[in-house]
Amino acid sequence: MGEPIQITKKQIILLLIGVMLAAFLGITAGTYFVKLEASHDHAEKPEILLKVGQVFPNHTFMGLEGQRSDLYQTLEGKKSLLVFLSSDCHPCAALTEKFNEGYSKMGPEYVLLGISFEPLTKMMQYRDEKKVAFPIYQDTLGKFTSQYKINSYPTLIGLNEKKEIAFIEFGNREGKDLKNYLKEL
Repeated sequence: MGEPIQITKKQIILLLIGVMLAAFLGITAGTYFVKLEASHDHAEKPEILLKVGQVFPNHTFMGLEGQRSDLYQTLEGKKSLLVFLSSDCHPCAALTEKFNEGYSKMGPEYVLLGISFEPLTKMMQYRDEKKVAFPIYQDTLGKFTSQYKINSYPTLIGLNEKKEIAFIEFGNREGKDLKNYLKEL
């Protein structure tokens, strides 16, 4: 049998110092990250040029299969949820997964659309990888998102059947599913 391992006081002290240093650095980094995220979100939210109560502007978007689609025709007489998203946005992916679950249960009086500024090929890949159940449109050259300063993803915009903005929300709220968003329309 081998000899028992002996631990010296010096080794114990060094181990404790290492653990305390690691904890300190973890807390410091976490605090910095939370502050950075809060300041990032705060800086972007007020810039959007769309406001609750106004009629959502019409625009022609490109479908992922290359078809042009007039937004007003697509939304005609429906309560609608528009999700501005990006393929490299983790909260967008989580929201997409959540909305995929509820999409098939939506009634015909509702429309759910994803809209992205990214190239068609990138969004087609995103749709296929995430198995996106709802339609995604491309904002060609980011014209719409730039014009209205939609630069925080995901941005959710709810519209009533008159195409008036019922709410604007940023991010992926925990505990809130598609059904909850549709109730707000």
